[in-house]
Amino acid sequence: MSRHLDYWSNLERSNYKLWLGFCAMTGLALLETWSLGQPRPVHIVPGAVAPSLSRPGVGLELVAQDYAQRYVLTIGNFTADTARVMYTLSLQYLTPEAASELRVRMEEDLKRIERDKIASEFALAGEVTVHVDGGVLVARVPGRKKVYAGKTLITDELSVYEVTLASVPPSDTNPYGVRIAAARPTPSPEHAKTGGAA
Repeated sequence: MSRHLDYWSNLERSNYKLWLGFCAMTGLALLETWSLGQPRPVHIVPGAVAPSLSRPGVGLELVAQDYAQRYVLTIGNFTADTARVMYTLSLQYLTPEAASELRVRMEEDLKRIERDKIASEFALAGEVTVHVDGGVLVARVPGRKKVYAGKTLITDELSVYEVTLASVPPSDTNPYGVRIAAARPTPSPEHAKTGGAA
């Protein structure tokens, strides 16, 4: 009989240890699930060139370079079906004045794009440069711009977007600390020299 009592006693101890392990693992899993659901802080380091590299005094130029490039790639790539979305997305990059000007001509542009089935493709063709002109940041975004009407290629040329940026206080919605005050595409100097031959 003592053998049966030992068996049940060992079984009870084993079950107790299993339940204790199960409860510990469940608690750990719940704690891990809860911590994964918590938002993590994002730290933006102006001047970061690469992971673990930072140069003081160049932060705003690098931010302006990235911001201008993102804007140009957003506004420069659309089809007749996506133009409205691209125009709307591009508004978030602009100063209130520039956004207001774009809204004024946006509907007319969109009607023409949808009517003529216009599509635009802009691909970077060089390094984005930023310089300070009278205290204002000006970025030059070089690229190749192709414009189609339906399936017909209308233009294929090297183009440079000149983007004027205004410094603004960083916020949750705009951690970059810059907004675009003006942007205009111009033919690249090489394109102008060759008389438009692309």
